[in-house]
Amino acid sequence: MHGSRYNDGDPDHIVKPVPAGSTARPKLLGAGVHSFYEDTMVDNNIVDLGPNVQSLVKKVSNVDAKKITTGREAAVALMGLMTRTAATIKPKQILDYFTDTLGSPKPSNDAAVAKLYGHFGGKTAKVMADGAQTLALLWQAAWVAGGGEVDDDGEIDKARLKKLYDNPNKLKSYTLRQIKPHLSA
Repeated sequence: MHGSRYNDGDPDHIVKPVPAGSTARPKLLGAGVHSFYEDTMVDNNIVDLGPNVQSLVKKVSNVDAKKITTGREAAVALMGLMTRTAATIKPKQILDYFTDTLGSPKPSNDAAVAKLYGHFGGKTAKVMADGAQTLALLWQAAWVAGGGEVDDDGEIDKARLKKLYDNPNKLKSYTLRQIKPHLSA
């Protein structure tokens, strides 16, 4: 649902407008769909979903890491993943099922979660497997492009690796609202 205009409701159907000048966001038809699908449905079905994703990862090969040698090629691979994901499960289909079939339920509605999973579970496993495989290949390509080192057994020493990511200021994470001042730095 990320990157879609339907990421948390239907912007063409405002159910609770906000006063002029307000910084609040209007409530949209289907508000909550994002967390209901990506959090509640996935969390409640992880015992089934996990093994399905693992078995599908072995079958997915949409990206060739050897062809990713530049930032542009990495971006193209990532955009390809986003395009394949949106083609497999259209965000509007999730939204429509959430609002029309399920009636915009609360996350505690186990029957609605089960129905959503019954309808989208297989495709969700497929796109998660594609995402895992694509991201692994992007990391592999970045490692190779950066001249990454490995021990003789093909693994990096975990203590050395921990030193790279243990510093929270080394690769700081920002939300979209926070990142602008850091882009020009």
